[in-house]
Amino acid sequence: MGKEYSVFISSTSDLDAERKEAVRGVLALKCNPVSMENWAATSDPPPERIKEKLAGCEVFILLAGSRYGDLAEGVGVSYVELEYREALALHRKIFVLLKDSNPGDVDKKQSEFRDLLSHRHTNRVWKEESDIASLVMGGLHEIILGCRSTDVFHKNVDLVTHIESYIEQAAAKDDRSLRAAIIQYTSANAVELVRALLWKNAPTHLYVISPKSKHIINRHQRRRLRESLAELPNRLRRPGEDLDESLLAVYGYDAPGSIRAVLIERSTGEGDWTPDFVAVGSYVYMKMNLRKDEKLDIRGGELPGLVLRPKHEGFQVFAKMIHRTIKNWHENHICSPIDLF
Repeated sequence: MGKEYSVFISSTSDLDAERKEAVRGVLALKCNPVSMENWAATSDPPPERIKEKLAGCEVFILLAGSRYGDLAEGVGVSYVELEYREALALHRKIFVLLKDSNPGDVDKKQSEFRDLLSHRHTNRVWKEESDIASLVMGGLHEIILGCRSTDVFHKNVDLVTHIESYIEQAAAKDDRSLRAAIIQYTSANAVELVRALLWKNAPTHLYVISPKSKHIINRHQRRRLRESLAELPNRLRRPGEDLDESLLAVYGYDAPGSIRAVLIERSTGEGDWTPDFVAVGSYVYMKMNLRKDEKLDIRGGELPGLVLRPKHEGFQVFAKMIHRTIKNWHENHICSPIDLF
């Protein structure tokens, strides 16, 4: 996710298990959880400690259950509401989770507090303790994306976390109709990316240079390309499970290969698709003499790339570039299907 964000987690003491699930969700996005029970003993009064801790956090997550909680001395509100008020005063990003509770089981003051939270903030409801980690990941990911419009990635494997986080966010919104297109030079470079999508049941089209392409410089590279394609189905299988072949289509393109890209689109629900995730990068190639009596071989290096958010001014430009490149390959017979199965 790039920068490590600090996330303040607030809840009453009876939600200990739920708070641990929230911490798990925060850690999954490589952020730093901060909560009251982890503070060292100090002579500072609680309001000062709360202010100090919140000052170092960018995000405030509030778990609101049935209990209002203990009152903070000399303030007249609970510690949780005190933390919430301080987060408001510091203009922190606030994410609220409400427990699905029977109204008759909720404290009167807590009912009023929950009504206030519902009026002021978009919130999500949890029914089971096990729901919380994924809800936190989805909400936190959305907040972080709202704070920036790009991320840098260095290797393809770095993209896996971005893709998984994006899919978690889509699932939290019940936006499960996704499809993806990946452009890579070889299937060996794309394994982790394709796996991240297929294991989340996202239909994926993979475009790699064709082993028959005239742009392959020698027989050694051609052999490696064929071998990596032959190995691909086994490398994509989840341990102990069969690969759902209907989710994956592979195409070989006959064009100079220097772009690497991922485009994920979501369904609008009306038969159309809109771009929602874009990552673009490139390769650099170097020719090397392995031995005096051998031909030149190619070694490829991945240059840093960008993950673009829809709010970035270049998002639509790169999404259209990827879409038009693939459309051009199909319409002009520059790519053709590769049968893996």
